[in-house]
Amino acid sequence: NNAAIVWRRHHDDNDTNEITMIANENNLNGQGGSDGADGSDAANCSDDDNLSFSLDEDEDYVALDEERLIQLKRNDPGLTSLGVVWDSDNGWGDSFVNSVDWVVEGNCIGKNTHLEKFYIENFDAELHDEHAWDHFTAFCKGLASNRSIERLRVFSSNLAYDEGAFSSLCLFIEHNSNLCRLEIGECDMDSECTRLLARALSRRRNKTSLKEFILKGSDISGMGDSVELITALNGYCNLVKLSLNQKIGQGGCTQLVNMLQNPGSKLKTLGLCHNDMGGESSTIFANALAKKTALKFLDLSYSSSMSTKLRAFSLCWQNPQSTLKRLDLIRSGIDDEGATALGNSLANQSTLRTLNIGWNKSITSLGWREFASCLRNPNSSLEKLSIAGNNIDDEGAAAVANALANNTVLKALNASDNGSAGAEWRSLSACLQNPTSALENLDLRQNNIDERAVIDFADALAHNTSLNTLLIDDNPGLTTRSWAALSNTLCNKSSIERTYLSNHALRTVIPILSAIDLSSDLVALLHLNENSNKTEVARQKIMKHHFPHDGTNHTDIQVFIDMEMIVLPCAIAWIGRDDVGRSLLYHLLQSAPSLFDFDSKAKARGSKRKLETV
Repeated sequence: NNAAIVWRRHHDDNDTNEITMIANENNLNGQGGSDGADGSDAANCSDDDNLSFSLDEDEDYVALDEERLIQLKRNDPGLTSLGVVWDSDNGWGDSFVNSVDWVVEGNCIGKNTHLEKFYIENFDAELHDEHAWDHFTAFCKGLASNRSIERLRVFSSNLAYDEGAFSSLCLFIEHNSNLCRLEIGECDMDSECTRLLARALSRRRNKTSLKEFILKGSDISGMGDSVELITALNGYCNLVKLSLNQKIGQGGCTQLVNMLQNPGSKLKTLGLCHNDMGGESSTIFANALAKKTALKFLDLSYSSSMSTKLRAFSLCWQNPQSTLKRLDLIRSGIDDEGATALGNSLANQSTLRTLNIGWNKSITSLGWREFASCLRNPNSSLEKLSIAGNNIDDEGAAAVANALANNTVLKALNASDNGSAGAEWRSLSACLQNPTSALENLDLRQNNIDERAVIDFADALAHNTSLNTLLIDDNPGLTTRSWAALSNTLCNKSSIERTYLSNHALRTVIPILSAIDLSSDLVALLHLNENSNKTEVARQKIMKHHFPHDGTNHTDIQVFIDMEMIVLPCAIAWIGRDDVGRSLLYHLLQSAPSLFDFDSKAKARGSKRKLETV
């Protein structure tokens, strides 16, 4: 039912280097996967604590259908977000959108006063006839009149095909004083489109509302395009997020330096993926960044030869006044020299909390040994680290794992997709056994982890209270013994005391959509551990495994018979908190009615003490 569809858009789905603290999520962002990631976007850091590796801001858009179109025509205040996705030959999109007569209905968008979030995707002129293009142009003209939309996202649409449609979008940008977030991605913008966009931004009377600007997937480095665009953006002092994920050229770099040096700038998030600044430009830019102490997130991913520039850029996070909390260097050509420089620069800094250096395959075991210095240093503030996809060998894996043995700060480690280093990741057991370990999320997918390693992890987790996620699927060496070892860690059934002292923290070992079939026992135990009340989790495990509901287990009733009289009422109250416990009480009363005769029990105990005295 299209009326019920809510699209949560993540357009960098192929990026494999994300870490998200699952404690606050319903599913896992950053699935391990192919080596074909080719883009990323700066995350929203307007909230200091929002430092997940989710590279695109997550937005909810209700898909346009017949019901929503009626709401649109009525200017229904209940319709505040809308996603319009054209159908295409590849089957992606909504055929209903193509059937709408936008020549007639386009004005409904322009007249609407309640829409706040609007999303457009998938219009490609080459896949539609001229009639469809007329409808898209009418659609854009209708949008141009809207003044209520605060967040506009245009993705994967051929905006350069017809100047009229993009001109209408630029009119919307120029005259909508409520616009606070604008994202244009993978839209094949040419020089003319870039200039139209720059002029629209320059002409806006209200330059205080726009706080986030994201442009990616277009080369704006030539013919002064980037200079004109960034010069226009320089007038937006309230801009807190800027992402220019395409080449901006030397001229654009110069204008960006001017923006960073503007004392009125409030920029906190800067994304410059796919920008290869060379020589003097990179030095000047790095010096400007070092002085921009309010910056919280810097993304320099997909920039080649970053190793030679890291010493200059490290001034940014080594500045004592720096507030930088997250640094992304995915696929940035980092080698041993760069890894060493990065490790040394991060060892004593106290603000950076999140680092992503995934898919830098030129780093050898030597580089990992040097980088690990920042993990061994007690002054390091690093809480989240992604080293995914680096083909780390056994020696490198051992260096990282051993460095974490006494680390008390790191909360999340993504070491997935490293292939050949399966055996040495077992050294992480020392970290998991450390009672002061802060590690909550460990991703070891696609690492040749075998049965022996999982059993070691299970033993190490016996008394661990911090790790809630251990992702180990996509490792062909796992067996039923692996899952059995984890089950025993979550619920040691050898005695009530050992069940009580079992691991009640771990709640995820595979992603929700994994094809691996876990044993029903392990699934049930993981589900129990989702309860934040760990005392109740322990109670449920004890009730389930030591006092079955069917009344066949008479052995454990002896536990109650042997209790001290002062303890017995508390124990009875403890088991009787729910229907399962009350059923047990009934069985207990039937099997040992004298247990509830406290006078006779006290006399029996007194007689026993007299015999012992004799």
